[in-house]
Amino acid sequence: MPRPTPDAYWLALRRVRGVGPRISRLLLERFESPERIFGASDNELVQTGIPRPTARNIVTFADFEPLEKELCELSRLGARLVRWSDPDYPVNLRQIADQPPYFFIRGSLKTDDSHCIAVVGARAASDAGRR
Repeated sequence: MPRPTPDAYWLALRRVRGVGPRISRLLLERFESPERIFGASDNELVQTGIPRPTARNIVTFADFEPLEKELCELSRLGARLVRWSDPDYPVNLRQIADQPPYFFIRGSLKTDDSHCIAVVGARAASDAGRR
């Protein structure tokens, strides 16, 4: 498979077992980009304070093909990816403890809008979630 696109590395951050918002943020602060995170050795990753099994999961992650397909669907849906490193990542979202490394958006995003609303859903919502 060809080298993954930069955005596929962003999506991969949340697909790796053991990597949630806090570990994503820790790794991004240390390595500055998802590409560099996935290019690091497990020892370099462990030095940031993450568990060795999580570091091993990052080093061995190779399931980029479905992520590339997901990214191709964004434009068809009229959506785009907003990364933690993007200037239009909402300021208020940066203030929460478990800020996501990225999110998808359809429509416009105004950086000066302090009252925006988000709809968050699961791909396989539970009965309680659907209610």
